[in-house]
Amino acid sequence: MAATGRRREETPEDDDDNGENKSGACEAIWASVADTTCSRFLIGRSFQPQWSVGGAASVCGTCAKICLPPGVAEVVETGVLTAFRCEMAEVAARGLGQDVFGEAPRIEKVDDFRLLEGALRAAVAAQASGSCEALRATLSSGLATRRAHEDPAAQAAALAAMPEEVRSYRYEGSSYPPDAALSALIKWFKGGLFKWFNKPDACASCGTTNKANLKYHSTTGPASEAEVAGKASRVEVYACALCGSKETRFPRFNDAVTLLSSRRGRCGEFANCFTLCCVALGFRARYVLDVTDHVWTEVWSAEKRRWLHADPCEKKVDKPRMYEKGWGKKLIAVFAFGPDADVVDVTRRYARDDYGAVLRRRFERWACTEATIAAEIKRLSPRAEEDPAERNEFATNIFADNDADDGEVFRGRTAGDAEWIAARGEAGNLPKGSWLNSARNAKVVDGAILEADLRTCDGDWRRDAVHILHDADEFDNIDGRFRRAETATLAGLDGLAAKLRDEAQGNLEVRRLHLKLLKNIATDPTKDKFRRLRTDNDIVKNVILAPPSAQAWLRLAVGFAPDSDAFLVAPPHPPLLDQARAALERAWPLPP
Repeated sequence: MAATGRRREETPEDDDDNGENKSGACEAIWASVADTTCSRFLIGRSFQPQWSVGGAASVCGTCAKICLPPGVAEVVETGVLTAFRCEMAEVAARGLGQDVFGEAPRIEKVDDFRLLEGALRAAVAAQASGSCEALRATLSSGLATRRAHEDPAAQAAALAAMPEEVRSYRYEGSSYPPDAALSALIKWFKGGLFKWFNKPDACASCGTTNKANLKYHSTTGPASEAEVAGKASRVEVYACALCGSKETRFPRFNDAVTLLSSRRGRCGEFANCFTLCCVALGFRARYVLDVTDHVWTEVWSAEKRRWLHADPCEKKVDKPRMYEKGWGKKLIAVFAFGPDADVVDVTRRYARDDYGAVLRRRFERWACTEATIAAEIKRLSPRAEEDPAERNEFATNIFADNDADDGEVFRGRTAGDAEWIAARGEAGNLPKGSWLNSARNAKVVDGAILEADLRTCDGDWRRDAVHILHDADEFDNIDGRFRRAETATLAGLDGLAAKLRDEAQGNLEVRRLHLKLLKNIATDPTKDKFRRLRTDNDIVKNVILAPPSAQAWLRLAVGFAPDSDAFLVAPPHPPLLDQARAALERAWPLPP
């Protein structure tokens, strides 16, 4: 791959001699790096120039061209070739190129180098039989949605819907609006123009406005002229428990101008209409599709000289890590559809934790290599020019410190009702509370301990940790320290006490022993006899822990947590004993 000295013109006459010199140099390089190299740094007898991946890793030409997606690596222009180690193994460990690189055998000696290129190409050929028809349909649909936003009449309609304080940011000509315009637009859009749709406001037949009576029934195609004109892809039908009718319909419109009038929907409608508003305001904007079922917008920031993530459903700007970190999404592919009928694979802006897993999920869905996917994108947007700065951003993201994120990206999804969010698995795993507004590097350890850097009153950061006692736990940040939000905790106590009562099915011995346990710990909160429960004890196992919610109740009420397979142990001086006893007696009074 590399040599010392200045590169010179080679001719057929001097190729053999030059090859012998190179062979000796290769042996020396191999001897020094054989234990750590990926062993992909030389093919045959030809030295290869050095390629850079985001300025953070160096790979050989073969790996750059065969293993990596097009445009990820850039050749390092130099007149002198010096010895270096191909770091494709490190790059693949972070996900890039793993679909090809992982299939090639390790080369154990110099003589095997010439076999490697064939092995890499065979790995590509083995995967290249997949059909891209499903991918092509997805990309074509996204392009059509974004293309409609360029209609001057549609833009005029969007401007007419905006209040003057937002419309005043409009720029014309070669300039773009400031970032403040994006903040103003996204704050107004949800609530000021658009409303999230959970259920219909009223039954179309009897007029009841009690949404508890309306249940989703089925999905059908567009039927009315309005549904067809609004390009409804499908229509949700709701049944009314009060009158029995199935006439209440919610068309999922795809026409952005129609959405300016209907003003309600879910993420698809939000992103479609919001992207139109961005374009109308003078922004260079992209319509962004996450194939795992979410949609949002990207806006070019003239101030930051880069694309900003903008999610109108969540009112979030420049928080690209929120889906993977906060919602817990297992991303597959994220495509951005731009103003010049261009398609850009922007997955690496949003997925960074385990990009290898992302690539495996992509192949499972489409059975196409990264090169095949890139070729399909190029076929649909042949005139699109790659942005070198964005390409470098994507490459650098693979090596970025992915834990250095502020607290907001760790929030779960908020748009939609709690049951719907939970069913989608997008609620996140971090406790709620105001602490998220002044935290970074948050994580839950062993499912029970919340750790985070919390901002102090003087602006510094302090690492703190707290036990999570229940899913209802909420926390505040008090000068760099976690404080449990008492209102949410008390509500959790009441709820669990009621569950304990229901699951015990009238067994008052469960009630008596739980109250006795709380009383004993309150009497002597440091005594091991009271603070340790032996889980294989018959009374503990068959009475105290018999209800399914018993361990959750004990964890919230007293702080009991597993110490080993045989014990549950409570911390000394639990803070909620009195509140827990009151909650249990309130939820489970003795019969008269």
